[in-house]
Parts: sequence; structure tokens; C-alpha cells
Amino acid sequence: MFSHEEEYFYISRNFYIDDWLICPKSKNTRSVGVNEFANQKRHGTIDPQFNDMYSNLFINYSAVQGRSYPTGEDGELLIICHPAYMADMKPYIDWKRTIGRKTTMVSTATTGTTAAAIKTYISNYYNNPANNLAYVLLVGSHAQIPMHEYTNPTPYLNHDPTVGTDNYYGQLVGNDKYMEILIGRMSAENVSQVQTQVQRSIWYERDITTTNTWLKQAIGIAVAEPENGLHYK
Repeated sequence: MFSHEEEYFYISRNFYIDDWLICPKSKNTRSVGVNEFANQKRHGTIDPQFNDMYSNLFINYSAVQGRSYPTGEDGELLIICHPAYMADMKPYIDWKRTIGRKTTMVSTATTGTTAAAIKTYISNYYNNPANNLAYVLLVGSHAQIPMHEYTNPTPYLNHDPTVGTDNYYGQLVGNDKYMEILIGRMSAENVSQVQTQVQRSIWYERDITTTNTWLKQAIGIAVAEPENGLHYK
């Protein structure tokens, strides 16, 4: 028996999403399910990486897979880079193209330097039927490529009036917080830091083998802030 039910509708790249909040008398349970295709410009195809993500995100995705939507080609990578680091990103771009990933790089001199201008550029690129944008990589520090600052919905917990995030750049369709593309960042304050991240990224993708048993080891490091211990990094 349920005390109440709530239903929410969102869009995430390929699908409309029904998000049900079902509250049994014993505990709250949230279920997220897929409704129908949302993005018709994808011509009914699903990027392989998103296919894997959907299977873990939606409780009824096996039923959707039964509709035989074809798996398309890997999506494109758009790199938005601080001008000072453009040359140092060339080995990374060359590597991505070598493995078949269509990759485009632009500087913030082209996109603009504010969060709103950068998102507009990404949105226009995404909505261009000639593109199949799936990934955006930001290259630079927060001072060089800003995060978006949301108003903190719970400032009483951590005393911060705003919360910064790069997810904003991937929220392109609808008014929800679901992302249509995946956002990453090489956070760097100088050329040396960019070079290190480029070298390591290529090495991780190209040179790691099954003999690297250290991959099975992990460590998590966190700090509680502020003094009330309710906010963790």
C-alpha cells in the first residue's frame, strides 16, 4: 500500500523519461523509467556509451532495447580550450582521431568566456543536424573557463549561497537537470599541468594492459566541511 505517488517528466538526449516517486508506508522508493524517443534528429540511433549508461539508469530499459533501436556510431568530442593551451592539446586530439573519435577543438576566443556564452555555443553545436555531439571536454581552470553557479537550495546546511558545477553545460533540452551530453574537464592553471594530463590520458587509454594489476586497487579521500560535517567533498 502506498501513501502517495508523484510523477515527473524529463528529457535526456534520446528519451522522454518518467520519474516516479513512490512512497510506501514503510519507506520511499524512486523509480526512473523510459517513455519514448525524444530526440528525432538522432534518426533513431543510440550511441554505444549511452546505451550502456541507459541500461544502468532506467528500470525498464530492457523493454526499450526490445524495440530494436539501432546502435549508432560513437558520438563526437568537442574540446573547449583556454587559448594558451591549444597547442598542448594537439597530441590528445591526434590520439582521439587515431581511435576513430571525431574531435573538434575551439578556443574560448570563439565560444566566449562566460558560462552562458559557452553553453550557447555547445547548444548550437549539439542542435546542428550535421553533428552528433556526445562529449565536451573543458580545458582550463575555473578562472579561465567558469563553472555555472546555481543558487544553493539548502544554504542552511553548508552556508554557501551558490553551488558551482560543469553539469550545466550538458543540460541542453528541457528545464530538468538530466544531461544530453557528458561533460569533462582538464583543470589546469598552466601549460605544464595540461601536458601532464594529456600524457596520462593517452597512456591510460593506449598503454594499460591486463598486467597492470594495480587497477583493481582504489582509495577514496574526503573532507567534511564546514564544521557541521554535512557537506562532503
